[in-house]
Amino acid sequence: MKKLLGLKYTSEVLKILDNRKVVNRIGGKYTSGSVRNVMAGKQQNIQIENAIYDLAFSKRKVNEDLEDKRKQLLNN
Repeated sequence: MKKLLGLKYTSEVLKILDNRKVVNRIGGKYTSGSVRNVMAGKQQNIQIENAIYDLAFSKRKVNEDLEDKRKQLLNN
């Protein structure tokens, strides 16, 4: 999944969490470290996991659309 998400996925996940107004148990914003820990399986957090999966699905869709455009261009 890291290949799909790329190297700077944490900031994108944090943006998703911020847009959803998701905060940690003390009312603060999640950190990049929290996202990396969830991704590495060191910590469980369903809200962060959902944001990671949503980002992955979004990126996969973009990649599929781009591949379709390449195929159309090369087939014409």
